[in-house]
Amino acid sequence: MILRNGNVYNPKIDYMLCKCILNEYQDQVDENHLRDCFFNKASCQTEEELKLCMIRNFFYQNDILTLSSPQLKSFFSFMKWDYEFKGFVGNTLEEQIFHLTQELKDKEDIFRFLFVVCFARKKNLLIIPKTKGIRRLLQSNSIEEISNCISYLVRKTNHYNEKQDSCIHPFILPILKVLGNEFLKQTGFLGLGVYGSFALGTTNEYSDLDLMIVVHKPYDKRKVRRITKEFFKRFIPIPIDIKVTSIEDMDSELTIGMKNTVKGIVGDIKWKRFIS
Repeated sequence: MILRNGNVYNPKIDYMLCKCILNEYQDQVDENHLRDCFFNKASCQTEEELKLCMIRNFFYQNDILTLSSPQLKSFFSFMKWDYEFKGFVGNTLEEQIFHLTQELKDKEDIFRFLFVVCFARKKNLLIIPKTKGIRRLLQSNSIEEISNCISYLVRKTNHYNEKQDSCIHPFILPILKVLGNEFLKQTGFLGLGVYGSFALGTTNEYSDLDLMIVVHKPYDKRKVRRITKEFFKRFIPIPIDIKVTSIEDMDSELTIGMKNTVKGIVGDIKWKRFIS
């Protein structure tokens, strides 16, 4: 069940790609259940879940490299997009994307989808149309800026294909427990937790570590992430993603998936749920 490239890459890329194209995904949707629906491990219960799976089915049933005008028209109709696509203009990838940005500046969803199609046709690869990169593309005013934005999205996509040494996984939580109190002592932060696959015990060779750092307000998220990575990179040789929040902001900032999987490591914090 892979869009392109057989089974040689992380299937989560398919999920991320389709979720980005959906772009109606709300923070308060249970992403764990959303992902389970995508991989046929659960039944769809919400409109978002059903629509995500229909986007997935469209790609599984139609080759992204050879999408015909009727197929594109059918997909646009399903997505309720009012746009007549007449083909890509230009020779290079950058030229074609630049033309799309000029034509679709106020149609981000349509641009997001056509960007994926254009990139796949030119490179025979998938790319995840993350919102930050897509909006930078739509604000670009030159081919050079387009090229830089594409490179950014390629790096972000390649991150999901980086295999890690999974032998270290059983030792990650014990390492965090041993180092956690010293980490809070040195930084003055309030709490350290994990969420996602390490909290659930569902890691694989592509998994990175999702940390949750609880701090006092006000706070600089970039600074907190930098300090956290610098502290733990000496002991944890896998990529780390960091969610920074405060006690006051936890309810509003954390997704349902985060709340349902978070496991407190250290800190006198009322974590939303503990996973044994």
